[in-house]
Amino acid sequence: MAQAIGFDITSQARIALATSLLGRTLRLGETFQGQVNIDCLSGGERAGIRVICTVVDGANSDLTSRTFTDTRRLVDELTVEELPPNDLQVTMIKWVTPSNFLKASRSEKRSIAGD
Repeated sequence: MAQAIGFDITSQARIALATSLLGRTLRLGETFQGQVNIDCLSGGERAGIRVICTVVDGANSDLTSRTFTDTRRLVDELTVEELPPNDLQVTMIKWVTPSNFLKASRSEKRSIAGD
């Protein structure tokens, strides 16, 4: 998915590592139940990957702002929200660099034209 929208191999690895770190930090599957959704963001001149981790009954856990420091370094945006009734949602976004996005867009156009 990330490669298809123009992420280079380093950015693909950062997304994978950030997702893994986030799951571990949130103790998904160990202490808490939840889900991870990954989707593409595209439109206009910008594209990216969004990872949303939702933890059931995780809002009262002992997470601090420092908890996400390593994950935050790997992505462009990271937000933490408390959801009712007592859930926690962490959203990460990694944007494709403009030059890589343009290369992927041109490649996609050539592929469509060649079909």
